[in-house]
Amino acid sequence: MNTKKNKIPAIVIASREAMTGTVNEIVTAKLRHAEITAQMEQEIAAVQRRYQERLSGLGREIQSKEAGVQFYCEQHREAEFTEKKSIDLTLATVGFRETPYRVEKARSKDTWEEIAAGGDNYYGWEWE
Repeated sequence: MNTKKNKIPAIVIASREAMTGTVNEIVTAKLRHAEITAQMEQEIAAVQRRYQERLSGLGREIQSKEAGVQFYCEQHREAEFTEKKSIDLTLATVGFRETPYRVEKARSKDTWEEIAAGGDNYYGWEWE
């Protein structure tokens, strides 16, 4: 994708033969580009497979420990959360939300009525 800042100048083509040769070079370059992209994606997938088990294990460990912290806080709410709704620890802050979870608009200037009138494609998103 070219922008005005780094616009690539067009090559000069002086004949139909030169244009045909250039189109052939474009096709060859696009095929090579697709080949290299496929190779890169295979390497990325291999790296993801290599780390997946360790990451999954850490994810389960995090979920388990967060659940333990939540359980502790719920069980000791009156004793631990006397002055504030949160406790500031060395590396993090734990606390309770007083408001329920909610859905916010992506752009604050929009109204819910405009969003509802625009339907599923209000923001121009494409759904798969």
